[in-house]
Amino acid sequence: MKALKIENMSWWLSILLILAGTLLFLIVYALMQGLSSVFSNDIVAVIAGFTLGGVTLALYALYIRLTENAWTSTLGLRQFPLKITTGILTGAVFFVIVTGVMALGGWYRIGSAAFSSAFYTQLSFFFLVACGEEVIFRGIVFRYIDKRWNTLWALAVSALLFGILHIFNEEATIWSVAAIAIEAGLMLGMAYKVSGTLWLPIGIHWAWNVLEGPVLGFAVSGTNDSSIIKPVITGPEIITGGTFGAEASVFAIIVGVMITACMWYLWIIKSR
Repeated sequence: MKALKIENMSWWLSILLILAGTLLFLIVYALMQGLSSVFSNDIVAVIAGFTLGGVTLALYALYIRLTENAWTSTLGLRQFPLKITTGILTGAVFFVIVTGVMALGGWYRIGSAAFSSAFYTQLSFFFLVACGEEVIFRGIVFRYIDKRWNTLWALAVSALLFGILHIFNEEATIWSVAAIAIEAGLMLGMAYKVSGTLWLPIGIHWAWNVLEGPVLGFAVSGTNDSSIIKPVITGPEIITGGTFGAEASVFAIIVGVMITACMWYLWIIKSR
């Protein structure tokens, strides 16, 4: 099969390729999530979540191999340990800072805390979520637009589409969609660009969701589930994020933009 070179395509063929790849992996992602919900046994569900996340990445690598006649460098195994660890730490620090600011302001406090084995299922499920969404929005949308046009367009479009995806979540508003696009869409796009790998944004995305919901007790994009900490959250929604979760907090936007700016600076230095 002849390799597809999006940088050599006309603009309309490029857009068709992006749409086709996005639709394909939206379907893959939906199928993987559907399969993960089938398992009721906790141990099997944990194994399934991690396995299906890995399958999603393998299918993406195969897709690039078949369409471009090359294995993608965005999933290099040598980069995996360092990049995903850095991503996990970045995502964790992000939410610790946001929650810490809320706690200092008296809007967040720990009501009670208790560990549940459900945490392991959530951990594996959010790994699947991170893999599926990063393949779509960074592996397909960002990567293709960056190659065909430029990084600014790739950042803007991938972040906007990432935000729009969340409009279908419970408790979503125009504000929450904009917040996710700005704080997460831009940060994850720059994480991919500065690292050249999907491992960094996957790590950030994974830790972000796990810290936000299963650990700290916020809703995750409008979805409530069990958590280790049962917090008492009070104050205006613009501060706490309300029923959508801390992603819709103005503090999350500020911290996300700051991290994105740091990554942008690192990319500028790296590209000189």
